Amino acid sequence: MATDIRGLLQESVDVTDNGHLETSPMTLPKVIASVARLAELVKGDRTITAHGQRHSQGGQSLRDDAVAVDLDLLQGVAINGDARYSEPHVVVDAGATWDRLHRKLHQYGKVTGNRHLAPVTHQSSPYFSIGGSLAVNCHGRDPRHGPLSESVLSLKVLKADGTPEDLVRDPHGSPLMAMILGGYGAGGLILSATLKLKPECILDLEYSKPIPIKNYCRRVKEFMDEPHQTAVLHHYAWLSCGEGDDLLTKAVSVESVKLDDDVPDPHDRVKRLHPMYDDDLSDEGLLDDDMLSAIYHRYRQLTPSAIGARWAGLVAQIRLASQGPMRQLNAMRSPVRFTQSPPYLVGSETWVDLMQEYFVPPTHLQSFIQGAKALIEAAQNDKTLKLLTCTARALQADTTTLLSYAREGTRCSVVINFSAPLALARRFEEDGNKLTGVMRDLIDLAYGFGGSFYPCYGRFATPEQFKRAFGEGHVQSAIDLRAQMDPHKKFTNKFLDFYLP
Repeated sequence: MATDIRGLLQESVDVTDNGHLETSPMTLPKVIASVARLAELVKGDRTITAHGQRHSQGGQSLRDDAVAVDLDLLQGVAINGDARYSEPHVVVDAGATWDRLHRKLHQYGKVTGNRHLAPVTHQSSPYFSIGGSLAVNCHGRDPRHGPLSESVLSLKVLKADGTPEDLVRDPHGSPLMAMILGGYGAGGLILSATLKLKPECILDLEYSKPIPIKNYCRRVKEFMDEPHQTAVLHHYAWLSCGEGDDLLTKAVSVESVKLDDDVPDPHDRVKRLHPMYDDDLSDEGLLDDDMLSAIYHRYRQLTPSAIGARWAGLVAQIRLASQGPMRQLNAMRSPVRFTQSPPYLVGSETWVDLMQEYFVPPTHLQSFIQGAKALIEAAQNDKTLKLLTCTARALQADTTTLLSYAREGTRCSVVINFSAPLALARRFEEDGNKLTGVMRDLIDLAYGFGGSFYPCYGRFATPEQFKRAFGEGHVQSAIDLRAQMDPHKKFTNKFLDFYLP
């Protein structure tokens, strides 16, 4: 029988996601001082929706009348803190951000005098929580690796009955771990994870001048054909976002290879060769936040001159930031603050920023971009959306999770960051919504080329599209396992209600 937990709760308040897309009336708990107090909440008579930094825009941190549990109390970082593992690793709590992990690793290297360590796979910006990254199974910029799930050695989760469980990766697979990683909160609440580490290396960044999309796609296919033999350790590209002939026709890529580390202190080498990035962690990452903010806000006027200025500014800034070596961690500290702003006025209409991401095989990358160009161009012409940025990455397959967006073979990721009228964005579930129609057409386009999409950015996909992209059998397995582990749907949110009912 569930416990009455009214004494642990405050009044209901309106909670919104970081992108200001959706709002839910939710109940906040009183101060949660320990995991034991968190377990009391879980054993209670209310549904629980957990959140980290609330960057996801698909309702993963929201649900009407649920208890909103902020995992910020879980901040522990213990390097090599699990006696079961001899390889370098870190035990990190779900509420800690990548920034906190970076700084702990940096401090550990300076105190011990050993080679600095870095995560094997991690998100390309440091402002997200570890628990949130695990729940969406994020990926990074190293084309030799798949999503974050591949570097997870174990998970500690709080089950629906309020008891903790330690899930350990094994050769035969852990069904519950396979569901929780990339499961968007289904089945259990992530408390901490043990992640693999590797020696941090010095990257020699190579910047490409703007090249035709076909040349860029050919280059990506070349190094992804032999991913484990390539010297490329970091790959990221910006696609042109102007109008007409400048829309998704060119690319500027940043790639990096590992410098020789036959020097006593490779970090001193960075300080000598690349004064922008000394022995300390950068707060700006690969691109300067202030410069991007100025360009970004000018572009929000949505005029042709602002569009052209933004692309030219991005190219100049990428060239500036990509000269010489830098620390691997600094390469993964790109700012996202310039996309975290509330709805804004353009003329008399309010607009909001959104993102979508698609995964396609490298052999079909050019065809997907050409198809996306036609859809986006039509949507821009009728003012359904305005493209802000379009970027690309590459990654290996993920065969360990139930809801894998890259199940078979290597994949290229295409991320579109766009503005849309707030009225359309907030009514995305209505029939005939033009914005929803474009997003669903892009999902169908990716699927037609053997690809899928990233569902953490809005609930534009229909449940049928979700099943088709992730495999009807896999989705049904996730639904069945969730029903087994959490029969009363103690852990839930808008995303789970929609896709894994």
